[in-house]
Amino acid sequence: MIYTERDAGIPAHHRQHGIEQIGLGCGILARRASWLGARVRRKLRATRPAVRILFASSHPYIPQIAGGAQSSTHELARELGSRGHAVGVHSGLLGRGWLGLRGRLALKLRRRRAYNDQSLGYPVYRSWFAWEGAAEVNRDFAPEVVVLQSGQPVRMAKAFQELGARIVVYFRNVEFDTDLGGDPRQLRPHRCIANSQFTAARYKEAYGLDPVVIYPLIQPERYRTETDGSSVVFINPHPDKGVDLAVALARRCPAIPFLFVEAWTLDTAAGAQLRRTLAQLPNVTLAPRTQDMRRTHRRARSVLAPRR
Repeated sequence: MIYTERDAGIPAHHRQHGIEQIGLGCGILARRASWLGARVRRKLRATRPAVRILFASSHPYIPQIAGGAQSSTHELARELGSRGHAVGVHSGLLGRGWLGLRGRLALKLRRRRAYNDQSLGYPVYRSWFAWEGAAEVNRDFAPEVVVLQSGQPVRMAKAFQELGARIVVYFRNVEFDTDLGGDPRQLRPHRCIANSQFTAARYKEAYGLDPVVIYPLIQPERYRTETDGSSVVFINPHPDKGVDLAVALARRCPAIPFLFVEAWTLDTAAGAQLRRTLAQLPNVTLAPRTQDMRRTHRRARSVLAPRR
């Protein structure tokens, strides 16, 4: 039922005054509700139970290899851990180096399929074939959700789904033939995310999927620095990252210093070819990969980012 001024017998100027008072009261209540809501949200954040999150990939993990996915996962693990969540990583394992030797001995002596490495401050389960270690890792870490990333994510997802794990597929690459490990449409209903609009569009076009875009976490304090502007910086001199274009630029600009910084692991032949090529370019310095990118950025006048 709708009441009018005539029905209620209220003079117009009194009605207007009443409306103003109601508006003032609603504003006060809204501000109080907002203040109480903020307190409730802070309380909920403080009491919200931790989530057990496992990031999984068949690719090896830092320090054995370095790349965007590995760096992003490491930063996510550190940040989520600082917020009270339990975070672990399941990855492949390379046999070389001290870490490879230690992992080989641990797997053989303990007759396990996954080696629990704690050197990064959170558990990293390393396996020769990560999908074969899924059951062991799932039992040991007991994740509430498994985030599958580049490095056979479909194959890895199937292994964890068979164990009853909740999965989220995080698409980071668009190399469908070499990286996916299967058709993502074959997975049971699941959520999927992508690291960019470009990646999401490619999966939409190829598989009809509609990933939610979540950009990689970046902690600015780990990268921000003063620069001396002494060099043109090129990170990851790999054929897939346009190293030929960077070399061509350095060759055409002999008076400009270039700094090439290793990232992805090159096979023996590709690594030898890169060093032979750069030996002919005195204006190019090749530096090993580093976890502290500020050391690299301090020398950057500009940064090259070509892509094949």
